[in-house]
Amino acid sequence: AKYLASRGHAVSAAVNYDHLRISELKHSLHFFIDLRYRYSRLSPIRRLVNRVVTVFKTNDILAGYFKDVKPALVVISQGSGIASPDMIELCSRFQAKFVTLTQLVSDVHWLWLNDELQQRLKKGYEKSLKNFFVSRRNMELHEFMLAYSCGNNEVVSNPLVISANGTGYPSGVDYTIAFVGRIACFHKGLDMLVRVLNTSQWQNGRVACNLTRVG
Repeated sequence: AKYLASRGHAVSAAVNYDHLRISELKHSLHFFIDLRYRYSRLSPIRRLVNRVVTVFKTNDILAGYFKDVKPALVVISQGSGIASPDMIELCSRFQAKFVTLTQLVSDVHWLWLNDELQQRLKKGYEKSLKNFFVSRRNMELHEFMLAYSCGNNEVVSNPLVISANGTGYPSGVDYTIAFVGRIACFHKGLDMLVRVLNTSQWQNGRVACNLTRVG
C-alpha cells in the first residue's frame, strides 16, 4: 500500500483490527474504513421503531465506497481461506477486479464449512484474478476443501526483511530455534514442539528455544 501510494496511486484500506502499522499507513490513504463500523448506526428512536416494523435501514459504508469510487483492483488479504465470502461477493457485485492473499488454510476450518459456505467460496474464488497462498500445502488443502482446482491459484512467499543469503546454519553443537509468525498452538503445532523439547533427550542437549512476543 505504501509503495503504490508513493507512486501516485489512490490507495484505500478496509481493516477489522487495530495495528501500529495500520495507524502509520492512514495518512497516505485515499480512504480508510474500520470494518467493525462498516454499517452506520441508527439513532435510538429509529431502532425502537424498527422493533415494531422495519422502516429504517443502516448504510453499508464500504458498499457506498465501491459504488462511488469503482476501485481498479481490490486486494483481499485474509487470515484464513473462509474468512471473507462477503468481501469477495461485494467485489463481484460491483464488478471490481480482485485478488486474494490467504495466510492460513487449516483442517479445523471443516467445522465451519457447510455446503452453503463452500459453494459461496468456490464461486467467489473462481472469479478472482489470482488466489495467492503462502505454501503449497495451504493451496492444496484449499482446493480439496472447496472441491475444485483452478488455474488462478498460486503459491507466493511472505516477505521477510532479511538477506536473501540468510545467516547460514549455526556452528558447533548449539542450536537456536526461531519461529516467525503468530503463536497459535491449535493449528501451528507449537505445543508439540514444546512437549518434545521437554523430554530428557532434548533437555540434556544444547538447544535454545526463545519465544519473543509483540502485542
